[in-house]
Amino acid sequence: MDKPKKHHREPIYDYHEVIKYIEKKYMIKTRGYNGTTLDFWHWLLDKCFDNVNNGSEHSIDIRYWLDHLEEDDWQREILQLIYNEFQENDMDFWIEW
Repeated sequence: MDKPKKHHREPIYDYHEVIKYIEKKYMIKTRGYNGTTLDFWHWLLDKCFDNVNNGSEHSIDIRYWLDHLEEDDWQREILQLIYNEFQENDMDFWIEW
């Protein structure tokens, strides 16, 4: 019997690095979006991520949300920016604080 070997995971995005990049490039804030109390992080916690812990992996099916959110939904605007930059339908994120 062979001893198990370590496996390498697929590359994964750091959620906070992605959001910082999007915020800086497009001069937006995802928390307090458009100067309001709208908060993209809290929307993700409510709609996309389950059981978020420090040091956890989560996925967003960006194409699903782009197809199902209304054209003028503020969440869709942020997701569209992320999609335009990274061109991935499903994005895996590492979340750590």
